[in-house]
Amino acid sequence: MNLQKSRPEDLLYRPHMSFWWWLQRKNYFLFMVRELSAVFVGLFALISLVGVYRLSQGEDTYQLYLGALQTPSARVLFVVILLFSLYHTLTWIHLTPMIMVVRIGSKTVPPILVLMASYLAWIVISLVLFYLLVSRPMNTMTFVASATASSSRSDDDAMSVTSWRRSDKEIDAVPPPPFGLMGVAGDLGAPACGSPVVA
Repeated sequence: MNLQKSRPEDLLYRPHMSFWWWLQRKNYFLFMVRELSAVFVGLFALISLVGVYRLSQGEDTYQLYLGALQTPSARVLFVVILLFSLYHTLTWIHLTPMIMVVRIGSKTVPPILVLMASYLAWIVISLVLFYLLVSRPMNTMTFVASATASSSRSDDDAMSVTSWRRSDKEIDAVPPPPFGLMGVAGDLGAPACGSPVVA
């Protein structure tokens, strides 16, 4: 072979990588699953944004949105989202001690303490959100009425919107949810399956 007459690109080394390279080792597979989990976290955020948009359109539209989230296929989807969100969160927490070096004076905080602090912050934030969404569910109808009334241009429109606002007695008369996370599907009207706080 005459190197002087060869083209530069002929002298380059081009490794051939299979499309299924991520199945060759366990670490490669777990890495790809971790990257895929971000898609499901983003999907949950998108569904939540759609819910906020439907909420701004009024009670009837929002109730249709909630009905769509109560279908069996939607519940299966939320279970899958929950599992991927947990995996995404746990892997991120375990990466924290590797990428975050905390120094106090001339001493470095041990990685195990950074890991424990990350877990503690995750648990505390999750409990606070669980308390706000389940133990103290907001009144969706009142929220919609207030938001719509504030954006109305006339007092007559505001009066018509607030006419279906629930009273405090009606809210207290609502029976407790039958079990577990279904409490989120009470006045708040969130999906039957929740999602953890993710990093």
